[in-house]
Amino acid sequence: MSSYVEKFPADKVFFWSDLHFFHNNILKYQPNRPWADVEEMNEAIVENWNRKVPKGCTTFVLGDVALGGKGRANDVANLLRRINSNILLVPGNHDNYIFDNKECMARMRVLPPLKEISLLEGNERQHVVLCHFPILSWHRYAQGAWHLFGHTHGNLKSNPGLSMDVGIDTNPNQEPYSYAEIKNIMGAKQIQFVDHHTKDTNY
Repeated sequence: MSSYVEKFPADKVFFWSDLHFFHNNILKYQPNRPWADVEEMNEAIVENWNRKVPKGCTTFVLGDVALGGKGRANDVANLLRRINSNILLVPGNHDNYIFDNKECMARMRVLPPLKEISLLEGNERQHVVLCHFPILSWHRYAQGAWHLFGHTHGNLKSNPGLSMDVGIDTNPNQEPYSYAEIKNIMGAKQIQFVDHHTKDTNY
């Protein structure tokens, strides 16, 4: 079952979601976005991204890169070309237009909507389940697997166990989360056994 689980060095990966490039109304819906207009927002996101994530590292973007459809695809591609890191996209509900744009596709690798990875830190491995949408019960959660998601813009009232919304609107610095930051946040959480799975089972 582990053959499809890709492995990544933990110190070389970052996680982000729900950038919403070119989405005018997001500035109204999300008051913690401190920008006057989408042009300022777009530039700030690119700047924050490149400042936080070094060249040669990988950013997992868990959906909703932009809003604006096919008419904005080339503009989105121009922004993505300015990003220093590798980009792996777990698609969200606003990303369909990206698949039809060669320039966008050339700048990122599109993953399945549900992706499992393993992060390597020395002799330790951290299993992570990635999806744009929050999941109530995920593979290996009872054994300590993390679930990282987006979509809810920090507005989900509760989420079970070792799960976390990594969207831009959950980060006061409007920047990607590093593995170390997520590990610190997860360290304050507890596994919740929400169904028949327990730490002693491995379905």
